[in-house]
Amino acid sequence: MENVQAGIIYNPHPNIKCIGIKRSSSGLYWVGVEYVYNNISTYIMLRTWNQVFAYIDVMLDAASEVCEDHSCS
Repeated sequence: MENVQAGIIYNPHPNIKCIGIKRSSSGLYWVGVEYVYNNISTYIMLRTWNQVFAYIDVMLDAASEVCEDHSCS
């Protein structure tokens, strides 16, 4: 898959490295989120910006729940 990464567009969470654009061999553009979990970097492809922001919302909710559970600031 050809990488046409557009750089850091939005970085809402320390585990999310970047949100960028990739183009598949068929010419379709995909929005991707690269994130780190257990020190492993993973790139997931999401078809629409709505999916990206929904994913970010889930990540931020999970992060805030962890902070509440452990009383970290």
